[in-house]
Amino acid sequence: MKFSVLSGLVAAQLASAHYTWNVAVKPDGTESKSFEFVRENTRQAQYNPTKWKNPLDDMTPDVNDFRCNKGSFASASRTKVLEVKAGDKLALKLAYGAKMEHPGPGFVAMSKAPGDVTKYEGDGDWFFIHQEGICNPSGDIKKDAWCTWGKDRISFQIPFGTPQGEYLVRPQHVGLHGAHDGQAEFYYACAQIRVTDGGNGTPGPTIKLPSYKKDDPAWNFSVWGGFKDYTMPYPPVWSGGSSGGSSSGNSTTGSDAPAPAPSSPADSSAPASSAPADSSAPADSPSQPADSPAQSPAPASDYSSQPDDYASQPAASPAPQPAASPAPQPAGQNKPFPGSGFPSGGFPNGGFPNGGFPNGGFPSGGFPNGGFPNGGFPSGGFPKPSTAGAGAAHSAENCNGGKKNKRGRLAFRNSLRN
Repeated sequence: MKFSVLSGLVAAQLASAHYTWNVAVKPDGTESKSFEFVRENTRQAQYNPTKWKNPLDDMTPDVNDFRCNKGSFASASRTKVLEVKAGDKLALKLAYGAKMEHPGPGFVAMSKAPGDVTKYEGDGDWFFIHQEGICNPSGDIKKDAWCTWGKDRISFQIPFGTPQGEYLVRPQHVGLHGAHDGQAEFYYACAQIRVTDGGNGTPGPTIKLPSYKKDDPAWNFSVWGGFKDYTMPYPPVWSGGSSGGSSSGNSTTGSDAPAPAPSSPADSSAPASSAPADSSAPADSPSQPADSPAQSPAPASDYSSQPDDYASQPAASPAPQPAASPAPQPAGQNKPFPGSGFPSGGFPNGGFPNGGFPNGGFPSGGFPNGGFPNGGFPSGGFPKPSTAGAGAAHSAENCNGGKKNKRGRLAFRNSLRN
């Protein structure tokens, strides 16, 4: 029977996406029993929210029970007091395995009891030690843009300056999915703690509960318009000092979380401004691209000058050819170019002048004017006739098409004598 009741509660919890807090996570990470340190309310469904419009169980944010939830003071005497030290980190966990899957901010407030916290109704001053707003500006404002989205607990730190004594600790999450219609949903509870090894700080700023107003912009914010400029409704969180509040330390908020973000742009603007400052280097770097184009034409101009030089070579070589050849070369004689190769750098345009030799090949009977430019054969010519001469003659004949006739051999030998 007990199991079926619990199953029904879990099913209802998951179906309604409503929740409450019932477990304290101690500084050593261990979890308390359900409602061991958290006051248990007497609502028909303990996880029901508090609203101004369409309220459940006659609970609205302007009644005294809004401090710790309906009927919870009745359970105060049987609720234990968790002992912690100033500076300790702890958490309050949702009941029934729920997660905060309504869009909206989260808060933790504390109120010091005049004496025994189990006899304190929370009618004194409250100060905030933790708040969570928008953590992911690029996320969905209806879901994961909020720091609280998908969490099963709210974690916080007792400020180091907290004076020792007994306190109520009040976690609260506000669901804004219906806030555009005046139906912001408040989920909250109260845990009882005792602070030891406390400090000498003066908590503040402070507020009273209840003190919310139905027309507060924070409770009428629409998540359906796509706007992400949510303004946190409370004073800044107290960081533990001797004066007022501070948004540092124990706070991740929509208004405060973006604050660190601008600081990094502020820092990045320093490099940005310094970059332009050193950007005489970037200024030089444009000049380097300017120089590199200037240099890139240099290779281009060198390349273009080479064809011009090449073109001048063939033009210059025909002129000396007729005058320079000392003796007519035998017809059909094929000898190497002077200087053991083509003119320096090769012919213009990557090939022979004007697309090749005249008529597509060697002139009939040999090269023009009976020999090569600049006097014919390389300095010294071929070796004098000897025993090896026949071999040289034979190889020359073979290079000339393999014609073996006496007249050719005699002409070749005569050329060697000259």
